Amino acid sequence: MAGVVKPRALREGDTVALVAPSEPTNKSELERVTRFFEKNGYIVKPGKNILEKVGDYAAGAAAGRAEDINAAFADRAVKAIFPVVGGMAGSQVLEKIDFGAIKATPKILAGYSDSTTLQMAVLAKTGLVSFHTPNALSLPDFQPKGYTMTSFWKTITEPVADGVIKPQSVWQEVRVGEAEGVLFGGNLSCRGL
Repeated sequence: MAGVVKPRALREGDTVALVAPSEPTNKSELERVTRFFEKNGYIVKPGKNILEKVGDYAAGAAAGRAEDINAAFADRAVKAIFPVVGGMAGSQVLEKIDFGAIKATPKILAGYSDSTTLQMAVLAKTGLVSFHTPNALSLPDFQPKGYTMTSFWKTITEPVADGVIKPQSVWQEVRVGEAEGVLFGGNLSCRGL
């Protein structure tokens, strides 16, 4: 794995790209997510292939999905990239991703579910830290002042050092003691990385 690279914090007025590396979205969902980011002070740039669809499981052909991801990383105006939704087709884009461009222009990559397929590949090939967060389509549903949204915005907008994650529920120790290391998030159903 390459050395760890942290992207710069997102600032109000920045451009965020919306992509669909896996499952499709539709126009009303895209408009809802766009309104959410605009309400929070960001400019939204959806991928040009984001509304494409192959059956009910893929947002268009893998080449088009990868093209949108590559374009978002290459676009100097874009400061953060958010998959709209997860799914089961993210691994199809990996061979078409320009990891050299990602390494040259590190930026925020945030999502979960099948989006972790892309996130783990980006980490392995470039060292870029990504963020295990709700996908863009889920963001408007969270309470603005709740634990998830407060932590989400703080993590991507404040240039802070490594920190402690405060439990929001009772945690049970499996083995008493302290540990230190690198934490890898992800979706266990995303195999083959």
